[in-house]
Amino acid sequence: MVAEESFPYADLRIDRDADPIGALEALWREYAPNIDEYVLRAVDPDRARGG
Repeated sequence: MVAEESFPYADLRIDRDADPIGALEALWREYAPNIDEYVLRAVDPDRARGG
């Protein structure tokens, strides 16, 4: 998925899991609330939390 930036907005992978769809869903639920922070770290690390 690509948003406004020139890099993928999300690149989540689950390899060799017995329940890959369930594992990917869980990973997305953990990742999604922090998406804006991850993008900010990539484009302007000095403004990111923990900068």
